[in-house]
This record gives sequence, C-alpha cells and structure tokens, in this order.
Amino acid sequence: MPFSIKSKDIPSDFYLCAKEQEPLYTDAFEFIGAKSQSIEAVYVGIFGVLTKWIVALMQLRNAMVKPFGFPVEQQIQIAPSLEAFDVGSKAGFLTIEHIDSSEVVAAAYDKHTDLWISVMEISKQVYRVSTLVNLKTSRAKSYMSLIKPLHKLVAKQSIISAAKHKRI
Repeated sequence: MPFSIKSKDIPSDFYLCAKEQEPLYTDAFEFIGAKSQSIEAVYVGIFGVLTKWIVALMQLRNAMVKPFGFPVEQQIQIAPSLEAFDVGSKAGFLTIEHIDSSEVVAAAYDKHTDLWISVMEISKQVYRVSTLVNLKTSRAKSYMSLIKPLHKLVAKQSIISAAKHKRI
C-alpha cells in the first residue's frame, strides 16, 4: 500500500486544544506508520532529519523575518536526539514541553506568536502531526498569511521524507 497523508482537524482531546486563543492558525496531517515505535521516536523520525531544501527554505524564512522582530535560530534542526529527548530539551527554536505515552509537544514563544507542534498516536500506528499558532500581533497575522502554503509543504514533506527513509 502506498504511503499517504490526509489533512485532518486537531482532535478535541489534544494537549494543544487548551492552548488555543483567537486569532490562530491550525493544521494537522494524519498518516499510518510502517512500524511500531515510541512516540518520541516518531517525533525524531519526522523532525530529526530535514531535507536540504527544507533547511534552505527555513534559512530563507529566517532572513526574511528577522528585520521584523521575529526570532531566528541558526540551528534549523527541530528535534533533539532520541537519547536527549525529555521535557525541556531544546532543538533549534523549539523546546519539548509535554510528553506522555501517546503525544509529544514542542513549543516556542515570542512577542508575536505562541507555536506548538504535536505528534500524537491516534490509534495503533496511526499518527497525527498538528500545528497550533496563536497570532498575538498584526505582524504575526501578516506573516502567517504569507508563510502558510510553505508551512503546509514543509510539514507534509517532513513526514513523507521520514516514511521514504523508513524512520516512521
């Protein structure tokens, strides 16, 4: 069976739902993993190795938004190593905020946005990768309207790359 990703809503029982504040941006993508593994391993499998073109897009994004006061990180990787995976672990601009047996949430906070990325096992080997961004300023709203198509592309391609290389 070929690998597939479906756009979904963020389920109401996600850790993220308690974080929602209007105005906001959300998206979620669901897929079936090829192997059974810990939720931490799925997170690292998706975000621990980014393709060169995704890294280049993120570097371009950093160059474009830095003059407008958005924080940027030199380290583009957005997952700690599996050995260092714990609440409080840093990876680029994200910090692991929450871990339980079925969900990992990484977060970043700044004056313009609050951002969360969740990887959750919905049922056996069915995973949902979700993003929630609370848009706190008019700059954040403008930024999100520009970056949304790229964000969706990067999110989906990160999952596809992880599947292609048998990390998930």
